[in-house]
Amino acid sequence: RFSKDKTPYKLSSSAIISPAGRKDHSIPGLYFEMGPECVRIFGGAYMPDKTQLGRIRAAIVNDPKGFRKVIGSKHFTTLFGEVRGEKNKVLPTEFKTAAIKEPLVANKQFYAMAELPASTVTDAKLLDRVMEHHKAVHPFNTWLATAMGYE
Repeated sequence: RFSKDKTPYKLSSSAIISPAGRKDHSIPGLYFEMGPECVRIFGGAYMPDKTQLGRIRAAIVNDPKGFRKVIGSKHFTTLFGEVRGEKNKVLPTEFKTAAIKEPLVANKQFYAMAELPASTVTDAKLLDRVMEHHKAVHPFNTWLATAMGYE
Protein backbone atom coordinates (compact mmCIF):
# COMPACT_ATOMS: atom_id res chain seq x y z
CA ARG A 1 0.00 0.00 0.00
CA PHE A 2 1.20 3.44 -0.80
CA SER A 3 -0.51 5.38 1.99
CA LYS A 4 1.25 6.45 5.16
CA ASP A 5 -1.16 4.31 7.20
CA LYS A 6 0.20 0.76 6.95
CA THR A 7 -2.50 -0.77 9.16
CA PRO A 8 -3.61 -4.04 7.57
CA TYR A 9 -7.02 -3.72 5.95
CA LYS A 10 -7.83 -7.37 6.54
CA LEU A 11 -6.82 -9.20 9.69
CA SER A 12 -8.48 -12.52 8.92
CA SER A 13 -7.67 -15.45 6.67
CA SER A 14 -10.36 -17.34 4.85
CA ALA A 15 -10.92 -20.43 2.73
CA ILE A 16 -13.81 -22.02 0.90
CA ILE A 17 -14.56 -25.65 0.18
CA SER A 18 -16.96 -25.86 -2.74
CA PRO A 19 -17.18 -27.68 -6.07
CA ALA A 20 -16.36 -24.36 -7.77
CA GLY A 21 -13.77 -23.19 -5.23
CA ARG A 22 -13.28 -19.44 -5.09
CA LYS A 23 -14.55 -18.92 -8.63
CA ASP A 24 -18.28 -19.20 -7.98
CA HIS A 25 -19.80 -18.16 -4.65
CA SER A 26 -23.28 -19.17 -5.73
CA ILE A 27 -22.67 -22.91 -5.41
CA PRO A 28 -23.28 -24.08 -1.83
CA GLY A 29 -20.14 -24.82 0.14
CA LEU A 30 -18.34 -24.40 3.44
CA TYR A 31 -16.51 -21.13 4.11
CA PHE A 32 -14.10 -20.46 7.00
CA GLU A 33 -12.85 -17.16 8.30
CA MET A 34 -10.23 -17.04 11.05
CA GLY A 35 -9.19 -13.78 12.64
CA PRO A 36 -8.00 -12.25 15.89
CA GLU A 37 -11.54 -11.66 17.15
CA CYS A 38 -13.30 -14.89 16.17
CA VAL A 39 -13.59 -17.89 13.89
CA ARG A 40 -16.60 -17.98 11.60
CA ILE A 41 -17.96 -20.95 9.69
CA PHE A 42 -20.49 -20.37 6.93
CA GLY A 43 -22.56 -22.63 4.72
CA GLY A 44 -25.08 -22.01 1.98
CA ALA A 45 -25.32 -20.03 -1.25
CA TYR A 46 -23.99 -16.52 -0.83
CA MET A 47 -24.39 -15.07 -4.32
CA PRO A 48 -26.92 -17.03 -6.40
CA ASP A 49 -27.58 -15.55 -9.83
CA LYS A 50 -31.08 -14.66 -11.01
CA THR A 51 -31.83 -18.13 -12.42
CA GLN A 52 -30.47 -19.94 -9.36
CA LEU A 53 -32.39 -17.62 -7.05
CA GLY A 54 -35.61 -18.32 -8.93
CA ARG A 55 -35.00 -22.06 -8.62
CA ILE A 56 -34.34 -21.81 -4.87
CA ARG A 57 -37.49 -19.76 -4.34
CA ALA A 58 -39.56 -22.17 -6.45
CA ALA A 59 -38.21 -25.12 -4.44
CA ILE A 60 -39.18 -23.40 -1.18
CA VAL A 61 -42.69 -22.70 -2.53
CA ASN A 62 -43.08 -26.27 -3.85
CA ASP A 63 -41.79 -27.98 -0.69
CA PRO A 64 -42.05 -25.62 2.29
CA LYS A 65 -42.21 -28.50 4.79
CA GLY A 66 -39.06 -30.11 3.38
CA PHE A 67 -37.25 -26.78 3.49
CA ARG A 68 -38.36 -26.12 7.08
CA LYS A 69 -37.32 -29.66 8.07
CA VAL A 70 -33.77 -29.00 6.83
CA ILE A 71 -33.35 -25.55 8.40
CA GLY A 72 -35.29 -26.46 11.52
CA SER A 73 -33.27 -29.52 12.47
CA LYS A 74 -31.92 -29.41 16.00
CA HIS A 75 -28.31 -29.93 14.85
CA PHE A 76 -28.54 -27.03 12.36
CA THR A 77 -30.29 -24.59 14.70
CA THR A 78 -28.02 -25.41 17.64
CA LEU A 79 -24.84 -24.64 15.70
CA PHE A 80 -26.00 -22.03 13.19
CA GLY A 81 -29.24 -20.55 14.47
CA GLU A 82 -31.16 -19.43 11.43
CA VAL A 83 -30.77 -18.84 7.71
CA ARG A 84 -29.42 -15.39 6.96
CA GLY A 85 -29.14 -13.20 3.91
CA GLU A 86 -30.21 -9.94 2.35
CA LYS A 87 -33.83 -9.69 1.31
CA ASN A 88 -35.32 -8.30 -1.89
CA LYS A 89 -37.38 -5.19 -1.34
CA VAL A 90 -39.52 -6.02 -4.36
CA LEU A 91 -40.32 -9.64 -5.16
CA PRO A 92 -41.41 -11.09 -8.50
CA THR A 93 -45.21 -11.35 -8.48
CA GLU A 94 -45.21 -15.17 -8.50
CA PHE A 95 -43.49 -15.19 -5.08
CA LYS A 96 -45.32 -12.36 -3.28
CA THR A 97 -48.06 -14.49 -1.72
CA ALA A 98 -45.59 -17.27 -0.88
CA ALA A 99 -43.42 -14.77 1.01
CA ILE A 100 -46.28 -14.14 3.42
CA LYS A 101 -46.27 -17.82 4.47
CA GLU A 102 -42.48 -18.27 4.19
CA PRO A 103 -40.53 -15.01 4.61
CA LEU A 104 -37.25 -16.62 3.48
CA VAL A 105 -38.63 -16.65 -0.08
CA ALA A 106 -37.73 -12.94 -0.13
CA ASN A 107 -34.04 -13.66 0.51
CA LYS A 108 -31.40 -12.91 -2.14
CA GLN A 109 -28.84 -14.93 -0.18
CA PHE A 110 -29.24 -18.16 1.74
CA TYR A 111 -26.47 -18.80 4.23
CA ALA A 112 -25.90 -19.84 7.81
CA MET A 113 -23.12 -18.58 10.07
CA ALA A 114 -21.58 -19.85 13.27
CA GLU A 115 -19.19 -17.72 15.30
CA LEU A 116 -16.64 -19.35 17.59
CA PRO A 117 -14.05 -17.80 19.92
CA ALA A 118 -10.67 -16.90 18.38
CA SER A 119 -9.03 -19.42 20.72
CA THR A 120 -10.66 -22.15 18.61
CA VAL A 121 -7.79 -21.76 16.11
CA THR A 122 -5.28 -23.22 18.56
CA ASP A 123 -7.65 -25.83 19.96
CA ALA A 124 -6.55 -29.42 19.30
CA LYS A 125 -10.16 -30.20 18.42
CA LEU A 126 -10.45 -27.51 15.73
CA LEU A 127 -10.91 -30.04 12.93
CA ASP A 128 -13.55 -31.91 14.95
CA ARG A 129 -15.49 -28.69 15.50
CA VAL A 130 -15.30 -27.75 11.82
CA MET A 131 -16.49 -31.23 10.84
CA GLU A 132 -19.36 -30.98 13.33
CA HIS A 133 -20.45 -27.73 11.68
CA HIS A 134 -20.02 -29.27 8.23
CA LYS A 135 -22.30 -32.17 9.19
CA ALA A 136 -24.90 -29.73 10.52
CA VAL A 137 -24.92 -27.53 7.40
CA HIS A 138 -24.49 -30.29 4.80
CA PRO A 139 -28.23 -31.08 4.46
CA PHE A 140 -28.88 -27.35 3.89
CA ASN A 141 -26.13 -27.17 1.25
CA THR A 142 -27.46 -30.32 -0.41
CA TRP A 143 -31.01 -28.95 -0.41
CA LEU A 144 -29.82 -25.70 -2.01
CA ALA A 145 -27.66 -27.51 -4.59
CA THR A 146 -30.59 -29.74 -5.54
CA ALA A 147 -32.90 -26.74 -5.82
CA MET A 148 -30.36 -25.00 -8.05
CA GLY A 149 -30.00 -28.09 -10.26
CA TYR A 150 -26.52 -29.24 -9.19
CA GLU A 151 -27.39 -32.52 -7.45
